[in-house]
Amino acid sequence: MSESKHTPWTYHLGEDYTEFYNANGDIICHANYRMDEADARLIAAAPELLEALKAVLQYCVTVDGVPDKGKGRTITQQKSLDLARTAIAKAEQ
Repeated sequence: MSESKHTPWTYHLGEDYTEFYNANGDIICHANYRMDEADARLIAAAPELLEALKAVLQYCVTVDGVPDKGKGRTITQQKSLDLARTAIAKAEQ
């Protein structure tokens, strides 16, 4: 599994703005509107979600004994792993 290039974020919802901060407290994104709190939480959690998805994928294709590409997998299992790989690739473009 590759080392993450993403850093943890926190956020603040102002009256009419939203700000995201890196681990050092620097503003890394300012939006001139108040974002829905659920969206802000999801954006702030994205780096941890990516790392968790990578760990689950790694577990599913190695520790679990499930072959990496198809043999012995159900269609649902394969689709789930493909979705995980696609999401990871999109995040790391």
